Amino acid sequence: MSITLTNAHTTTEVAYQPSPSGRTEVDFLFEGRHRPDFSERIERYVGVLTRHFPVLTGYQYTIRSDNSFPHSTGIASSASAMSAMALCFASIAGRLGQALPEAEFWRVVSHLARLGSGSACRSVLGPVAVWGETPAVPGSSHHHAVALPRVHELFQSMRDTILIVDHGPKAVSSSDGHALMHGHPYAQTRFAQAGQNLQELVPVMESGDMERFIALTEHEALSLHAMMMTSSPGYVLVKPGTLDIIEKVRVAREEDQLPVCFTLDAGPNVHLLYPEAVEETAKAWIEAELKQHCHEGQIIHDRSGSGPVQLEAG
Repeated sequence: MSITLTNAHTTTEVAYQPSPSGRTEVDFLFEGRHRPDFSERIERYVGVLTRHFPVLTGYQYTIRSDNSFPHSTGIASSASAMSAMALCFASIAGRLGQALPEAEFWRVVSHLARLGSGSACRSVLGPVAVWGETPAVPGSSHHHAVALPRVHELFQSMRDTILIVDHGPKAVSSSDGHALMHGHPYAQTRFAQAGQNLQELVPVMESGDMERFIALTEHEALSLHAMMMTSSPGYVLVKPGTLDIIEKVRVAREEDQLPVCFTLDAGPNVHLLYPEAVEETAKAWIEAELKQHCHEGQIIHDRSGSGPVQLEAG
């Protein structure tokens, strides 16, 4: 389950024209620069998309992508980028005569986004999306994400402050991290635990039970990192600042009754989730207590969002 954000976003533009050679060609620029380390993956993904949309074959594509947040630091940059790209190419296919049926558009695009980055399938939806088949969500699937149909107003306006503890790339990529689960001695138990937590979280999101939301969210975050630490080789992805923040979050809840919780991606940076009603108090506390643990004081204040927006060509 994921909450789609507003301020942490990817903007992607795809220009296209017939290729003189007749081959599909891709020129990829990230934040205005050619990035060979990204380009190979992008070219492979465009190949996947052209197999699903044959009408896209034989064009020259210039892809320009920009993030409003640091990439490769555990803030779902691949998910954001691949979902944006899937939407762009699906729209281009429609202009070229292979439009998806309106009733199928979001399901198919979610599926295609997943082929680029698993969690990207959730980034095409909002405000809350679920990936993975579960009896708690009708229509849920391992192949694409679905929007959670009933979300309490508390979670529709949820705040997410991202604390950039470390600005550098993660020690292990998401793909390599997933590969470490093959043969992991605790993998099957962890998968079952995640499924159970998801089933419990669905009614929590419907009822607005903040206390139970906090317990499940933090349990999931720590379980993920426990799996990374006990893999072979093992990775400790958190930093001293991460642990300092976690401790202060717990103290603030216990002593000040501040309803804030942490969650972690596969990296050291921390997402702080809290209701809109305590935003002013929470931000003052973050500034006074947590900013010192961030790289150059870098903080991104964000909120739950409605999902992707198609922009006019500029």
